[in-house]
Amino acid sequence: MLWNNFRLYWRRNLINSKIRDTIKKTNKFKYIGEWLTLKVNKEIVKNMDKKEIDWEKTLYYIMNKEEGGKEITSEKDSRNRTYNIKNLIEKLPTYIEMETRNTEIYNSRCPRCRWDIENWTHIWNCNKNEITIYEIITSKRIEKRKH
Repeated sequence: MLWNNFRLYWRRNLINSKIRDTIKKTNKFKYIGEWLTLKVNKEIVKNMDKKEIDWEKTLYYIMNKEEGGKEITSEKDSRNRTYNIKNLIEKLPTYIEMETRNTEIYNSRCPRCRWDIENWTHIWNCNKNEITIYEIITSKRIEKRKH
């Protein structure tokens, strides 16, 4: 019978569970903490107690589970996840966002209506959009009912 003479301690506490699982959990919490303390996530963190965000559905959406999520790794999946995260933290590349990066090239007016300042809210509500947010939601509901 083989016996492992090594024991793992963390902050003077013996780790009785599987070492690999413990390290995975520790790293997961570390990365979540780092993500939550980013400047761009300030609004999300500020509103966490208001229960405005369904975190289970949000993570499902970010992880792109409807299109495979963890089971696949592709460039398309990576782009979709990036888009989902940028949408959540309201950092889609709107003209106002791009203008803060380079004021000489970009103008903050919406390129479709040329009237309002294009910010995160305006890109979804512009009256010159080809499809409205209402139409997107309605089509998704119909699509869900079919499945």
